[in-house]
Amino acid sequence: MLNISKYFVMAQSAVDGNCEELTNHVKCEFCDIKKVVKWKCLDCGLIICDECKDKIHRKIKRGKDHKIVNIHEKEYQQFTESDFLNIQCQEHSEQLYCLFCKTCENLACPRCIVKCHKGHELIEINEMYNTEINRLRKEQSIHQNDITKAVSKMHEEKQKQISENSIYCKVNKEINSHEKVLINSVKEYANICRSNLKKSHTEISKSIEENIDVLSINIKRFEGKYNELEDCINTADVAEFFKILVELTEKCI
Repeated sequence: MLNISKYFVMAQSAVDGNCEELTNHVKCEFCDIKKVVKWKCLDCGLIICDECKDKIHRKIKRGKDHKIVNIHEKEYQQFTESDFLNIQCQEHSEQLYCLFCKTCENLACPRCIVKCHKGHELIEINEMYNTEINRLRKEQSIHQNDITKAVSKMHEEKQKQISENSIYCKVNKEINSHEKVLINSVKEYANICRSNLKKSHTEISKSIEENIDVLSINIKRFEGKYNELEDCINTADVAEFFKILVELTEKCI
């Protein structure tokens, strides 16, 4: 029986901008050579390079009738219906998963249903998948908003830093200029002013730097969470999708 952490077997290889990474790191499944690939046969379920697409695949029986798509195109960026109908049960190898049990949070084949899921709430696999994808995207949107706010705040703090440094330089220059024309008795006052200015500048600059450091950490944390969700959404392994999903859920507890 499969836990929600091992939800699906096949995954979206190129969703939301990851097509380039796929084409650079995947072997052609015909010649088994690591090269740039950009085609997938939806009937065979294989990733193929240009050469094998033209020289080998079309020689397969009825290969000319197969649907081959460019993995950069939007058409390839979603699961097909057959992806949800061809997931082998890990407990009953001769069976395919047909439903998802919300009660147990497991995929279930007909034998699983008879054995363990009588009376449970069962739904279509693709329905559960779409529900989880939508939930993850909403959570991802929240993290994206957090990143945007943090970046904006950091920009404000850096502007403060620039302004503070400008003020410091200006006032320091004025003090030096007045120091030259004032009598010796004023030099002591000028030194006091300079000392106070430097102290104030140091405290303000330190505060700004601390704010920037905190924001940098938050941005990295937000980006980490965002990327974890991105990896989960775009995993190329359906079963791995749910494994990552559980790990993400546990991190949030």
